[in-house]
Formats: sequence, structure tokens, C-alpha cells
Amino acid sequence: MMGKIADAIRGTALPEQNKKKLLKLDQEFEQMEAKLQSLNSENLKLRAQVNPLEREVERLNKQIKKTVTHQNNKLDHLSETILVDIANGNRIVREQYIRNRQLDLAKGQYHFDVLVEKKFIVAVTALPLGVVFSATPQGRKYLARHNLL
Repeated sequence: MMGKIADAIRGTALPEQNKKKLLKLDQEFEQMEAKLQSLNSENLKLRAQVNPLEREVERLNKQIKKTVTHQNNKLDHLSETILVDIANGNRIVREQYIRNRQLDLAKGQYHFDVLVEKKFIVAVTALPLGVVFSATPQGRKYLARHNLL
């Protein structure tokens, strides 16, 4: 096997021992170049296998994020019950509703606050009996998505 170094030293006046060393180095260099080509080829094949897997991982991560976001947007049972009652009752006086359901005032107000914050209900008017709430289109959409209508 003749490589670049062997071609370069052909016909030069070098001691035989040095020529042998150079030829051995030349042979090792040729082997390393062949190994480099083999590794580059293997690298390309592995990248071709990895790229679809990376896309699949990205798709699954997006799906997980979407699922977690959806779960984080899910109301607790009492808030859902209040939203269903408001949607079906058209307009509900908060304070009366809290009393009728025998809820602690703070707990009842908290659940109404959650629904207002998510824009699922809106205060329509204030009466001497309390604040009147009505379901919003977003609130009804939530109920429909969760099969609560």
C-alpha cells in the first residue's frame, strides 16, 4: 500500500531505517483515514435514525405539555357544579347561592372568584341580596368540552 508519504519519499536519499518508519507511519495514516471515512459514514446513518426519533420526542413533549395544560385548566368539582348551576339558572345571586348550598362564605366566594378569573362567569348586576352572576360563552364552552351540559 503506497500512500502520500511513500510517494513523497520515493527516490530520496534517506537511511533505510527512516524510510521504514515513514512507510509505517504512512500505512497507519492510511488506516486512520479509512477509519475516519467509516466513522463519518456510520455517523450519517445514525443521524438519519436519530432525526425521526428527535421529531417524535418533540411531538410527544408537545402532547404532554398540552395534556398537562388541559389538566391545569380543569376546574375542581365544586367550581364545576357552581358553573353548571349558573349556566342552567341563567342568573344566580352569589350570596343566596352560597347560603342555599350551605358553603362557608369565604369558600363560596373563592369558587366564584376562580370562575370569574377564568372568565367563565361574569357579574351582571348588584342587588341588595348580593351580586348576580351569569355564565359567559367561555363558561358554556368549558362545560360542553367536559360534557357537563
